[in-house]
Amino acid sequence: MAGKLRHLALSVPDRYAAAEFYEKIFEMDRMAENETPDAKVIYLSDGVMSLALIEYQSDMAAGKETSRDGTGKEFIGIHHMGFWVDDVNKTQSRINSNGGTYMMGETGSGKGFYEIKYRDPNSQLLPYYDPELSGKIALHTSAIGPSSSGKSTIISKILEANFQNGTTIWIFSPTATTDPVWKDLQKEVGRKRVRLVDTSKIVTPIDLESQIGRGSVIVFDDQDAVLPENERYTSALCSRAQYEGRHMTDRNKRGIVCFSIFHDGFSRRVKSLKSTNIESSRVVLFPNQQRHVAKKVMKNRLGYSSQQIKEIFDFVFCM
Repeated sequence: MAGKLRHLALSVPDRYAAAEFYEKIFEMDRMAENETPDAKVIYLSDGVMSLALIEYQSDMAAGKETSRDGTGKEFIGIHHMGFWVDDVNKTQSRINSNGGTYMMGETGSGKGFYEIKYRDPNSQLLPYYDPELSGKIALHTSAIGPSSSGKSTIISKILEANFQNGTTIWIFSPTATTDPVWKDLQKEVGRKRVRLVDTSKIVTPIDLESQIGRGSVIVFDDQDAVLPENERYTSALCSRAQYEGRHMTDRNKRGIVCFSIFHDGFSRRVKSLKSTNIESSRVVLFPNQQRHVAKKVMKNRLGYSSQQIKEIFDFVFCM
């Protein structure tokens, strides 16, 4: 399932001047032109590789929000490259399991080509969590997406990037002791700091203060996959941590921070879902995997209007 490099995109100040250069010097053929509110593009080809010459019209489309140096549409240079693959779903799964992060694009329907953009592990900018704020406001996060979408992977990377300050990290999951993502996090951060808890072993209530500890980070992974006889205890712990966590500060005035991971963000079986929806100040979605779920969350949980949702998806799935 080897990928073949077939596409290169350059962000340029003048697409026509750039196209003329490559046509004259390298005898490339002009294949198409396209204009949208986000970008104006000329596509060239040498018969094997396609070359996109792009004049970005918006900072969002240029990826400013996740740019390492903060540049947007004014950036000049190589913007992205593309690989032709035989199996998109398998490739996406491999990207997610190896630290890549989804940016935009979706699987096309019918004939024609389409792009799905990812950032490799060296190009990621992850959300910042200020430890000093965790004792003042709720910094809880929920991640909603199907299997193999990268939920655990992105949360693991957020933890590694933000909580390297001696904080104890608890992972509650049906696969806590077998999932490579959590085992790798424990190996990277240390066994004393990352505690892996198999939820099938939980048969009694867990006290937040005496057993978990003030200022801890708690991950509730695959909450809708926890067995009912165990879920009553994990949900009780999760709800209390979300409602009271910011008040349970350690000597450094850091409160408890929760990460809740779901396949279904509307599962009525999970008792802690109500507290998660109320207290989560950040939500991670995977619209390339479940667009309808992402729309439902944005409308019913985040309160976005239909027009706002359309604008978000127009951006996410552009180019």
